[in-house]
Formats: sequence, C-alpha cells, structure tokens
Amino acid sequence: MTVTYFPFTAAHIWSASVWVVDAVLDTSLPLEVISALKKRALAPAETLRAARVKKTNAQGAHKLALAELNLRNKENDEAGSALAASAGIKGGRPLQEKMQVLLGGRRMSDVTSAPHDEEIRIFWDFLGRVDADANKFELPAERIERLRVTNAAHEAAYLAERAAYKALRAAMIEYEDASDAFLTGYRAAVRSILLEVGEAGAAAVLPTFEGRAKKDDDDE
Repeated sequence: MTVTYFPFTAAHIWSASVWVVDAVLDTSLPLEVISALKKRALAPAETLRAARVKKTNAQGAHKLALAELNLRNKENDEAGSALAASAGIKGGRPLQEKMQVLLGGRRMSDVTSAPHDEEIRIFWDFLGRVDADANKFELPAERIERLRVTNAAHEAAYLAERAAYKALRAAMIEYEDASDAFLTGYRAAVRSILLEVGEAGAAAVLPTFEGRAKKDDDDE
C-alpha cells in the first residue's frame, strides 16, 4: 500500500477538492499553503463541484425519463394487444390475419417486444394503412384511437429519454474533464506547498491518500 499526497482515484480526487474549498477558509493554515491552493487548485475545485452537481441532476433526470418511458411503453403494448384481442372477437381469425398483414407481416407479440423506436415506427405505419381505408378494415374504432394516443405518448417519452441520456453523457464527460483539470491543479499546488513549507510542514496540513497508486505519483 502506498501513502501519498497525490490523489489517484475518483474518490480521492473528490475528497481533495472538498478539502481545498474548506482549506482556503481555514485561517489556521500557513499563508503559503492557502496562497498555493487559491492560485492553482481553488478554481478547478469549484468547477469540479459544479460539474458534480450537474452530473447528479442529469442522472436524476434520466432516471425519471426512463421510468416514464417504461410506463408509456407498457401502455402502448397493452393497447396493441387489446386491439389484436378485440379484432379476434369481432372478426375471428380472418381479421387477425388482416391485422398481421397491416403490421407488415408481424404478429402483435413481435411488435410489442421490439425496441422502442421500432415498435413506434411499426405502429405509425400500421395506423397509416388503417387510416387509408374508409372502413378502417373493420377494426374496432375505439381500440384504434387508443393505440394512436398511446403510441404518441410512447414516442414522446422515447424522445425525452434519448434527450435526457444525451444530456447525462455530456454531463459525465464534463465531470471527467473537470476532474482531470482539478487533479492537474492540485498536484501543482502540492508541489508548490512542498517547496514553500518543506516535507514536515506539508505533512502537518496536507491530506494523504492510501492505496495502489500509479508509479509516477511516487515520482512526483
């Protein structure tokens, strides 16, 4: 196990950034320490904190969007299955077979088990074919309209989830970049502190980190 002044895991880096923000307000610390932290590590630490909040918010937003998508998907599946069942009751096997043709040769179970974007597209194509017939192919009108509503809701939820995921990915990249920038600044601050107050002085104020560090951390 290695003990070092240089953080080398994500948890270490975050802990160091929290320490920096608090340390610059600690009047018991030597002025050389506070000056080095303010000059090299404080701004990156504050940027990292803001990026962490943004990432956490994005994670929460995506979780909610995913829950909404799953709900709307379930409703859409149920509407499609109900339509197929009603067609069977109303027109028997011939109407069910007509539905399969209108679904592009697919069974309803194949459609409802398809990926979100594919299911939505298939249902829109199906509804377009149904609407093109004056008699709606004798399919139950109320079930058709229910599917139209649930498919629109499913599509909206899918687009919202994709947008939330894209925002989450961007926030995660921003956080990683901020973490790297802070680490660079913090290492520079630690080196400066070691030069200013020496090993004994640094040991009295700097936090240490334990674990399997990269070899270059010892060299620094």
